[in-house]
Amino acid sequence: MDVLLNDVAEKMEVRCFRRKPLKRRCRAWKGAEKAISERTLKRSNLERRRRVLNAEIERLSYAIANSHRKPMSGQAE
Repeated sequence: MDVLLNDVAEKMEVRCFRRKPLKRRCRAWKGAEKAISERTLKRSNLERRRRVLNAEIERLSYAIANSHRKPMSGQAE
């Protein structure tokens, strides 16, 4: 069993830690990290925009609710 485990470990080391495959994996990892970072930034910007719009909707709703104007009847006077 030890011989088999050593053989498997040696072959994995040779395949996993060769220079080109390792560079490819590093590049892929960096690309994934960049994509995650971009999505996080986009989401935070959208969340900020949503908060601003919700605040504006609340202000407008309050202004409408507290308006003392009578609705227009639709008839020209």
